[in-house]
Amino acid sequence: MAQLTELISTDPKIFFVFTGCLIALVFFLIGKVSGSVYEKGLREQEQKDHEKKLSISESGRNDLKRQLEEMKKQHDKYVYFVVRIPETVKYLNSTLTLDETISSIVRVTKDLIDTDCIELYLHDEKTGQLCLEAAYGSSRKEAVKISMGDGIIGKAGELNLMMTRDLAASAQKNGDGQLMHAAPMISRGKLIGVLGLGRIKNPTGDEKRIIAMITDLAAVSLINCEQISSAKEEANTDALTRLYNRKYFAERSIEEAQKAISYNFPISIFMFDIDHFKKYNDQNGHAEGDYLLKELSSMLKKNSRGRDVVARYGGEEFIVMLPNTDKKGAALYAEKIREMIETAGFRHREKQPLGFVSISGGIATFPADADTVEATIKLADQALYRSKKAGRNSVTVFEHQRLT
Repeated sequence: MAQLTELISTDPKIFFVFTGCLIALVFFLIGKVSGSVYEKGLREQEQKDHEKKLSISESGRNDLKRQLEEMKKQHDKYVYFVVRIPETVKYLNSTLTLDETISSIVRVTKDLIDTDCIELYLHDEKTGQLCLEAAYGSSRKEAVKISMGDGIIGKAGELNLMMTRDLAASAQKNGDGQLMHAAPMISRGKLIGVLGLGRIKNPTGDEKRIIAMITDLAAVSLINCEQISSAKEEANTDALTRLYNRKYFAERSIEEAQKAISYNFPISIFMFDIDHFKKYNDQNGHAEGDYLLKELSSMLKKNSRGRDVVARYGGEEFIVMLPNTDKKGAALYAEKIREMIETAGFRHREKQPLGFVSISGGIATFPADADTVEATIKLADQALYRSKKAGRNSVTVFEHQRLT
């Protein structure tokens, strides 16, 4: 080393060569180190970019997974709805009474739409109002009647359009309560009613189409129910007087007898006919005879309870079944009817033998007088003929000792 130093110091050429080599070595080492640092930086950056891409890819996969799950839920819901359509149609049209049909509509709506409140209103053609008939999860405490245009229900009925709370500016002040949606039930251009719904849970965006399907089915079901009820009423009522006919009376008597036995209450039968009705017809004509039958029937129906079964039994003969009424109560009712007919201002009343229209009647009670309602009717008929023999315009209560 000392020799090299001495040689460099005595020979300038060797000095410059040595210095150049040393500088080159230094730059080589610096370049080497710099290259290593740069490569390391590139590797780190590439790793970060790769990790970022992996993160983005994972997030995308999660988003895609969520979307697929939502699509599956929606698909399952649609499949469920489509599968239920035939069953729903059959279910809604399987009941005959109005109350049963209304209850069925509410149950179907609850089954197909996840909502916290359902209210069903029917349109009253006489008053033009929408009347609450059934509710689920509603805060309504009593019957509600809504005029056309009032609140979300009234607006849906007035415009015949599906409405939401946002489109009904007066919803809050008109007391729509929990309702957020309202859809009219329309059949052949006729408003049948309005279906109101509360907040829809977990909406998919297609609830309106499902609601429209439900209201269409509901409207058809309610129309069918009305037609069936009308047909049934026609079959059960007398065409002239609009009272029940003999066939329906016999059917109801069996039902009422079963209730009477189950709950241990009596059923009284009041049977009567119009005194000298043939004479009234002969003197005044059959049209006037029909008038008398209709007027008397209207009076009889208005002065009977809703649970009483009032029927035209044949010709000028009438019969009333009085559930949960003993003989004393039946006698008071029958005497009231007799007096009302005696004092009524029927046309041509003065031409009758007594100077007014009168009736003769008889009363018997089940099970006190007979084991069946049919047998009780026969005893009431016997009591009626005793009233005839006694001079008419009277009501006789059946008594075994008097009639045997």
